[in-house]
Amino acid sequence: MGLLVERHWGLGHARWLAVKIGLTLFLLVPLEAMHAWIAHGWIARGLRQTEAPPFSKDLVRGIGMDDMLRALAAPLLAASLPLLTWLSLRKPW
Repeated sequence: MGLLVERHWGLGHARWLAVKIGLTLFLLVPLEAMHAWIAHGWIARGLRQTEAPPFSKDLVRGIGMDDMLRALAAPLLAASLPLLTWLSLRKPW
């Protein structure tokens, strides 16, 4: 970002940077936010409610949601991380 400011360029000038920022903002950040919400919301509350089996509904739902999120995130990250790496190495600035 500093180089863009120094050269008086906008984000649209470097399309590769816009792709990197877009992938980060619209893919990586929401996936991590959902994971944190599930872990600190449902799973933590479920663990506080459960001392021994049978497990609480919050814990079962939280683990199920976390598994579904991981199943969704794996192919998305497998496709996007190589692209982000390639963009970083091809044109670092």
